[in-house]
Amino acid sequence: MNQDLPLAQKIAQWLKWSSLETRPDKTLVIGTSPSQSGVDEPHQIAQGKRYEIIRTLGKGAFGMVMLARDNRLGRMVAIKQLSPDRSHSRAHIDRFLQEARIAAQLDHPNIVAIYDVEDITPPRIFMEYLSGGNLEQLIEFDAPLPVEQALKIILAVLSGLHAVHQLGVIHRDLKPSNILFDQKGTPKISDFGVAYLPQEHGGINDPDDIVGTPEYMAPEQLDNTEFRLDVRTDLYAAGLILFEMLTGKRFHDIGNSDNPNHMRQIIQKKPLPGEHDFPLGLDPSCRHIIRTLLQPDPNQRYSSASEVIHAVKQVLAENKASTTSTITDP
Repeated sequence: MNQDLPLAQKIAQWLKWSSLETRPDKTLVIGTSPSQSGVDEPHQIAQGKRYEIIRTLGKGAFGMVMLARDNRLGRMVAIKQLSPDRSHSRAHIDRFLQEARIAAQLDHPNIVAIYDVEDITPPRIFMEYLSGGNLEQLIEFDAPLPVEQALKIILAVLSGLHAVHQLGVIHRDLKPSNILFDQKGTPKISDFGVAYLPQEHGGINDPDDIVGTPEYMAPEQLDNTEFRLDVRTDLYAAGLILFEMLTGKRFHDIGNSDNPNHMRQIIQKKPLPGEHDFPLGLDPSCRHIIRTLLQPDPNQRYSSASEVIHAVKQVLAENKASTTSTITDP
């Protein structure tokens, strides 16, 4: 986005951009065949007179998301529906409905709210509609983002992650397109469809599955026979997102490959970002946060979202103090 445009014009451009239909989701579950039959069109999905389907917001291999008006409560909602061909598999249905069960337990300002669920064929989840677009769109439209803006966004994401981790859940697919904004610009984590619950090992959340979006996978997601996934897997993804916000570039360039060996070669052998990879003049403390989050060895990363939150708040406070000092100096 042109930084010289008046603020009102920039906001208008962003709202126009964010209202566009989202791209197909790139989440992979290696070993699961892709959907072939597609999904129902919106007019085939409306049930009764309560929900009036407005338009399709996005489609992917697993299903579709639609914007609808709840005529009973007078509000807009997002309806997520599993693709019909996957609706005949109880494993796929359970994985889909898991998203609603997890999010429904999280009453948090940085988590998308779940309103209702229908365990029918095909199953549907009714959730909060967020009209501000997603972080992937913002990055494409305006990256590299100002440091303060990027840090405040990642703070909100980490706050939501902390609540998720307190519940004993690993998101496993944290990425810019799964971070949505409401009309006020508040970031909210969405899509817990492939989340991993360690306490349910051996069920639909088997950690031996290679699950996630390749560009945002941690090394251990591709080689988890020797390492049990934990909260640090999500923290690695947070580091990738922060790096992308500040540079406008993805740290991992996977291309269109879905070959696990190819992805493993790229992700596990990627060196930590060097000085030339960061924007000129980026605070050393900020670079340290990113490098710590992106350590290939989980034991070398931060141990919790709250630990990263503390580090990010320190950088913001230091930057604010530095700016104030510069302004008040004679």
